[in-house]
Amino acid sequence: MKRIISEIILTLLLICVCWIEFGTLNYIGMGYEEKWVKFVPNAGQVELYFWKEADVSYVNVSIWFPTSGYNISSWGTPIFEGNNITINAEIWKWTGFVAQVVITRSNIYNLGNLSPGEYLFTFEVWEFPVKNINFTVFIIATIDFNPKTLNIRSKCESILVRIELPESYSVAEINVLRMMLNNTVLPESEPIVIEDFDNDGILNLMVNFNRTAIISYILTNVNTTKLFEEKFMVVALTITGYLNDGKPFQGAATITIMLPIPKSGFGRHRCQI
Repeated sequence: MKRIISEIILTLLLICVCWIEFGTLNYIGMGYEEKWVKFVPNAGQVELYFWKEADVSYVNVSIWFPTSGYNISSWGTPIFEGNNITINAEIWKWTGFVAQVVITRSNIYNLGNLSPGEYLFTFEVWEFPVKNINFTVFIIATIDFNPKTLNIRSKCESILVRIELPESYSVAEINVLRMMLNNTVLPESEPIVIEDFDNDGILNLMVNFNRTAIISYILTNVNTTKLFEEKFMVVALTITGYLNDGKPFQGAATITIMLPIPKSGFGRHRCQI
């Protein structure tokens, strides 16, 4: 029995040796030499994601490969030209035998503390543009809504928004015509007031937004079934805009929307503050 097992093992070893010798020679003879060659992935293999944390901007690049036969020898370093950021990576593909398994590789690029503005990040491989992403670095504004509670059935015409910028910027430089609430609702053209509302030594810009337009936006974008069941809901609203020099700003705050239980008869509605 042992002799039979030994002969089988020896036969298998001989088969493997012959396959390696003749198979490899035949593979090379057909013009398929096993080696590393330059490789450029397509845009569908690459995912780009931007985020900002503690004033530092980051971009994550993820690439998926269909086999194990790929190697990233260099992820590259960010090259800045104005508001254009370019990365040039170097990727190789093995022409020989590889494992048929999907592999994902990722790298995070630290872009530092970028000035407010709009940026274009381009990921290149062997100097060939593969994919890009646009992102915006905002001046972070402090936003306050008045009233903080919005009765959907109230007769108030406007909602007051107070905007405060960091000390190095002035609200007097805000271009009110380019402001928007949730990229949908424009502010009313007047009144526009600038004063230190909270007495902290920093001026606030106060503008009004049409109550009906805001309620319409909210009801279009929330779970109305839940609202009618619970009678109130907290929603986050974001104000975006630009200074006169083109620098973008953004700020967010929450507001509570109410759907009061109707009382007997028809009483007067008041703005909820």
